[in-house]
Amino acid sequence: LLNREPQSRDALANLMWSEYDQSHARAALRRTLSVLNRALGGNFLDADRETITLANHARLHVDVAEFRALVARARADAAQCIAHLTAAARIYRADFLAGFSLRDAPNFDEWQFFQSENLRRDFSTALEQLVRHYFSADEYSTSMEYARRWLALDPLHEPAHRALMELYAASGQRAAALRQYRECARVLGKELGVAPLEETTRAYEEIKSSNRRVRGQNAAEEKNFLFPISSAPTPFVGRAQELKNILDAYANTRDAQWIVIEGEAGIGKTRLAEELLRRARAQNAAIISARCYEGETQLAFAPFVQTLRAAFNHSRDRVMQLPVALLAEAARLLPEIAARRADLPAVPPLDNAGAQARFFESIAQIFSALAPRIFFIDDLQWADESSLDLLAFLLRRAHGERILFLATWRSEEIRRAHRLRGLLANFLREKRATVISLARLDRAAVQEWIYAIDHLPNDALELLYRETEGLPFFVAEYLAALAQSNHALDWSLPPSARALIESRLARAGQIESQLLTAAAIIGRSFDLDTLRAASGRSEEEIVSALENLIAQGLIREERAAYDFTHDKFRALVVEQTTIARRQLLHRRVAESLLARGRGEIRARASQIAPHFLAAGAEREAAHYFQLAGDHARDLFANAEALAHYRAALALGDGDAAKLNEGIGDLQTLVGDYRAALAAYESAAARQKKSARIEHKIGNVYQRRGENEIAAEHYRAARAALGRARAPAERARICADVSLAAHQRGDHKAARVAAERALVFAKKTKDARALAQTHNLLGILARQRGELNAARVHLETSRALAEKLNDPNAQIAALNNLALVVRARGDHAHAIALTEHALKWCVQIGDRHREAALHNNLADLFHASNEPARAMDHLKHAVAIFAEIGGEEKTSLPEIWKLVEW
Repeated sequence: LLNREPQSRDALANLMWSEYDQSHARAALRRTLSVLNRALGGNFLDADRETITLANHARLHVDVAEFRALVARARADAAQCIAHLTAAARIYRADFLAGFSLRDAPNFDEWQFFQSENLRRDFSTALEQLVRHYFSADEYSTSMEYARRWLALDPLHEPAHRALMELYAASGQRAAALRQYRECARVLGKELGVAPLEETTRAYEEIKSSNRRVRGQNAAEEKNFLFPISSAPTPFVGRAQELKNILDAYANTRDAQWIVIEGEAGIGKTRLAEELLRRARAQNAAIISARCYEGETQLAFAPFVQTLRAAFNHSRDRVMQLPVALLAEAARLLPEIAARRADLPAVPPLDNAGAQARFFESIAQIFSALAPRIFFIDDLQWADESSLDLLAFLLRRAHGERILFLATWRSEEIRRAHRLRGLLANFLREKRATVISLARLDRAAVQEWIYAIDHLPNDALELLYRETEGLPFFVAEYLAALAQSNHALDWSLPPSARALIESRLARAGQIESQLLTAAAIIGRSFDLDTLRAASGRSEEEIVSALENLIAQGLIREERAAYDFTHDKFRALVVEQTTIARRQLLHRRVAESLLARGRGEIRARASQIAPHFLAAGAEREAAHYFQLAGDHARDLFANAEALAHYRAALALGDGDAAKLNEGIGDLQTLVGDYRAALAAYESAAARQKKSARIEHKIGNVYQRRGENEIAAEHYRAARAALGRARAPAERARICADVSLAAHQRGDHKAARVAAERALVFAKKTKDARALAQTHNLLGILARQRGELNAARVHLETSRALAEKLNDPNAQIAALNNLALVVRARGDHAHAIALTEHALKWCVQIGDRHREAALHNNLADLFHASNEPARAMDHLKHAVAIFAEIGGEEKTSLPEIWKLVEW
């Protein structure tokens, strides 16, 4: 396609199958050409014994050819140069063959690399010309768009950084221009260990010292103002209707109600909640409150630990009078209880549903004993999964009690697919929930706020409203800075509170600034021990400095921990810290977490890895990201495990084959089969002739319903075993070969493969292989109508799976056994078995099989004359099936037909 010239068979064979000898390479080429000609209907290639070429009548659109033609026209036609380059930039959406590679084909890799580099070079030149053209025409937004694409091609390219800096400055975004320089310095320092060029630094200094204006800005707006404003508490303005809605819900609470206050960061969610709590306290209402933190999403039950500890410290005698069994369960979260009561009974580990249910019920009883009128959780978007499970239990368990659950969360963090949305939807349907969505304050509300403090001229109000855009946090910070400033503030600053926060941070002393930097690098609420390890200061210095920072309103104390009064303070401190200092502090924090986490490194790995990464210790970061992924995977936290593995893989210092294999396993569970295949192929490229990887690739194709392709990979898996005896592996491969044959209707081949699997499984006495083989034999026996034999095989498979504690094998055996029981007419038993399988499936996160189980339950409830429950499961099944396969789902109808496996 690219050069339209005849290609010799030997050259193509050597390009793509260089690891084979000539005869085998040409044979592989022949097979490929056969498949390709069938797929294309024989219309596009002309081939003889020695050469292959594109047919003369083939009329194909090739984006690469069009891109190159447009670039050539731009060079030849100055008058239409920009039009041609604009069209070329529109075509170039990704690099040449982005995401595609051939396994063990270094010659092809080299050819692909040089093609890609030549195209990137042409694209970079085109973008530079477009940036310069639109910049000179004062069309800054268009020029910025091309400049960002230019920089995205190579984040180390300083001319692209300088272009963006100049564009930001010319359009009046001076702070953005300065941030772009810092980003340039950060990237160059991290990747190359060098500082920006003198030319880039000189541009930065010019922008920093200049007073560039936005075009059309009124010079009168740039004058300085100084207004005496009192430091009175933040007034409550602009939320009268929202407060009325909350007070009405609170006053009318006869059953457990859930109120959610949502909105963007800094919108005033906590302030509104505190107004309700203030009025409730005036009525002597009992209140329990907790807060979630951004860096603690991996810490199990973190907000409930806060709550119990506060109750323990406030009402210790009352808590210690609770029944011993409840105290024993509470001691899981609060060890100090056990320290005061030596007679607490031992509690079983939380390794099964029963133990977890008892634990949740005990916590619910403790809450009931404390008799709160309001239970408030702030920043619920950062709650860990375990806390969400417990919260859901408490919300349902409190049915009939007169209690108000109050929560705030950032709407941008709680997307449509977030589990909190589903939980909220259920309570809204039951009319037991209220959602308060906060918008930014309008001009009248900002004016009311200002008048509640002191009077400002109308032109100052307009400037304040323009700078803050009605975001309450920015309004508060702007007014606080004016109150404390003895000099004029520059109203020409860009629409941001950055300068205001800087002015407050600047008042901190040397030791206080050092502690702020160390605390910001920790990245979450911090304790004295971690702060001491990171800062290198003595405990007395730290305590004294913290007291000053609390008095300045930069830090707040929360029981045994500390935090910034707003995350924007933390973000700005980090931004102003040099790269070298950041790396040093991140390493100190990582080493402190390591030293304090001996014996629980895997559990702490998700906290340790980002600090090593930020410290520039990529090898250590990759190691701990991989450990964090392994730990999350053990807990069936698939999304977290996937993120950790990807982070480790991106660093390039981990076991790439193992990481890609793990990513493939997780993508298979979530039903993203295209991504799973890509990950397995990458793993296979690093492990020649891996039977395990070929087997897994076959399993993915089988899930997609492409059983013939699956069978090819199963054959490749057997071939990769070579002469190795490996009876357990052979048994499992044969079992899957049998299943693939059964699903494509070749029952004779399925039975032969199943019998071979049984021979290998018995030879090795491997329990997992035996469980899989008996499951398969049960499937085949049911298909023949031999229900007794099917039940024996499947009961055997289930027993082996339970002994192994293998959830995948248990799910399969339970589901297939339910199908046998259903065929006998015992719908109640079949429902129980399928529901048991569904619980396991939800726990491990296998979305495709979860959909199939919901579908099977829909059939069972329909047959049991329970249409409402049948429809509920059918809706669940359809919703999940629609997610499986991604963009390919319409071309893979077999995905929707899964019943047994």
